[in-house]
Amino acid sequence: MPAENVLEVHHLKKSVGQGAHELSILTGVNLIVKPAQTLALIGESGSGKSTLLAILAGLDDGSSGEVKLLGHPLTNMDEEARARLRAQHIGFVFQSFMLIPTLNEQLELNPIQFSRLSPTLTESGKEELDTVSQFLQDNPEAIIVIEGHTSHPQDSWDWLAQARADSAKDYLVAQGIEESRIETVGFGNDQPLEGLEVRDARNRRIEITVNE
Repeated sequence: MPAENVLEVHHLKKSVGQGAHELSILTGVNLIVKPAQTLALIGESGSGKSTLLAILAGLDDGSSGEVKLLGHPLTNMDEEARARLRAQHIGFVFQSFMLIPTLNEQLELNPIQFSRLSPTLTESGKEELDTVSQFLQDNPEAIIVIEGHTSHPQDSWDWLAQARADSAKDYLVAQGIEESRIETVGFGNDQPLEGLEVRDARNRRIEITVNE
């Protein structure tokens, strides 16, 4: 039987940081979306729109509250189950994402690459991520998205792109950065750098964007 509501959100809160550095992004969102209903989310930059949409799609978790998508409680689902639900029912239209400068550019990082067919960070890669870690410590309100990419031309290797993003996240968490401040996504081989063939080693990379 189809769910009565497409989305149900109850008392959703999201905050990052701790103590004097805690920042509340969402402060108790309640929302019901019916089938065939169209809504527009409007607000100033930094008001939490992207964070809310990420949570509604199961890409991120709230600090408290409940979100149900087509009757499925997202807080009780693992990432694999969420990914299946997104693949079947969710579509994304990005807002000119290619115009958003990456943290790689902002911090003038050297390329963060990986060995062939490996998600293991090299020592030089760790050094670049140390710079990212310092940025996050200096900007306690910042939330980042780590995008994993691969130079392997077959879609069956998309797991490697996700594994590289996760590897970078794990390193930053080990440096003391809160896990809730880091989102990861694997783009596989569908975004080669401009002017490069997919197999070019420079496509074995991660890119980091501040999630506004």
